[in-house]
Amino acid sequence: MIKTEITSVIEKQYPGQSETYFDLMYSLYSLPNIFLPIASGILIDRVGYNKLIVLFCGMVLLGNFIVYMGTKTESIGMLLGGRFIYGIGGESLGLGLSTLVITWFRGKELALSSAIALSFGRIGCVINCFISPHLVKIGFDAPYGLAIWICMLSFGAVGTLSVIDQTSSIREEQHKSNRDTVSEEPQPQQTLTELFQEIKNLKPIVGFHVLAIVMFFVSYLPFNMVASGFFLEKWFTDPNMPLEDKIEGTGELLSIPLIISSLFFPFFGYLADKIGYRMHLITIAAISIVCTYIFIQTTAPYIPLILLGLGYGIFGVVVWPVLVFLVPARVTGTIMGIVSLIQNLSMTFFPVILAFLEGKYESNVPGIYCLLFAAILTLGLVLIVWKFDTKNKVSVNSTDQAALVASVEAEYAPKKAKDLPLKDAIDNEEGEELIA
Repeated sequence: MIKTEITSVIEKQYPGQSETYFDLMYSLYSLPNIFLPIASGILIDRVGYNKLIVLFCGMVLLGNFIVYMGTKTESIGMLLGGRFIYGIGGESLGLGLSTLVITWFRGKELALSSAIALSFGRIGCVINCFISPHLVKIGFDAPYGLAIWICMLSFGAVGTLSVIDQTSSIREEQHKSNRDTVSEEPQPQQTLTELFQEIKNLKPIVGFHVLAIVMFFVSYLPFNMVASGFFLEKWFTDPNMPLEDKIEGTGELLSIPLIISSLFFPFFGYLADKIGYRMHLITIAAISIVCTYIFIQTTAPYIPLILLGLGYGIFGVVVWPVLVFLVPARVTGTIMGIVSLIQNLSMTFFPVILAFLEGKYESNVPGIYCLLFAAILTLGLVLIVWKFDTKNKVSVNSTDQAALVASVEAEYAPKKAKDLPLKDAIDNEEGEELIA
């Protein structure tokens, strides 16, 4: 309904181009997030997330305000500009807040804390889906007006959180090792060349895990785009049924995975922290997604949709702590930025492929097969990561998160001259003094 209202406003100024400009609103949100996440990740690692999350949240607030003014004045330029600014802040804010959670809970209840944060975000999406259609009946700009107030509350909460984080001396001491490695001595800030060299020298397991994350979201995120048409083809074929009822029924089905994952996020997070077995859980999640795309073509929609919700509920919670346990703290933001970059690039092209297949075959079934192929690739990559993990000193399946953190920090700790072979120590500018 909101889409209908927006396209009607656009249609007044640009007849016949309303769909193009509506899609452009989403493209302008995604455009800065193709390369911005890695820049934000580097900034977070080098500058810290405290002040950056306030800046990013401010851009989200500003972008929403401009969009709201665009709805009030029916200005297409303001709608597009606001979406672009919102996009600059939105993804980077998520990256900064994720780093904050990792910093505070790394080595402790990381999966549970991440799950709770993720669950609240998804619950917000569900509430938005139910409230917005009713608000737009009051006025076209009503949903965006409410969004301004919510963004203002969010900005105040982020500012308060930043102050608490900066003034928490206890938390500062507890997580000193997360920032400076296991050494007690402060480490000099890396140059960008040193940072990328360190990323390059990470073990192969990190690369395979990053690819597994990307492929999972490629198999999951476009689902609504494909499934909405697929369900209309397969389950809502009654010609006497009003189109509005078909769309409403499809929307109710598509809400099932979102609701299930939101409810189960905290449970799976607690389970991963309590019993470990993280690779087992991720493998189960990948198998669930594969089964979803097999069963969705042969059974009633409820079973595959429940499997999809459970698969996302497990994978979305467990996969990020595993990544954290594979890389040193000083490059966590950069690595997460790289994941976002690759994911955004994939999500830029993959929906285009799905749309092409739908147009060519006049069916959404080829799209389901594409998602199944991506899910199978995800499962294969997860199994490769599991194989590499068996060679780690401390497996990511361990319940001892402190040991996992200490192990990865020790493995990637900057080498000092006294730790180097004799010849390398002599070549070091302090080598002679250390040997003497």
